[in-house]
Amino acid sequence: MSARIVRVDAYNVAVQELRDVESRQGGKKTGEVRKEWMDAGYYGHRLEWAAESALFQSLKVDSPITKETIKQAVAQIVKETKACLGRKLWAKN
Repeated sequence: MSARIVRVDAYNVAVQELRDVESRQGGKKTGEVRKEWMDAGYYGHRLEWAAESALFQSLKVDSPITKETIKQAVAQIVKETKACLGRKLWAKN
């Protein structure tokens, strides 16, 4: 599962998960499934708690936690978080 850390405002952060959502039209399910970022937790000013939560949510269930799986999860979180914040914030000066 993909997770990312988002800024809620100038001081606070939250974690979002990329989840499957079934589309609806006129209150009825259409059978079409799309991916959508959904809030998974609000952490206030505690960025370290958000990072731990995002890491935990990014690890696969029923898989061993290894150095490599942690590295892969962190790389995915960083990628999704950078995309959320916009590339201009990460450009080298």
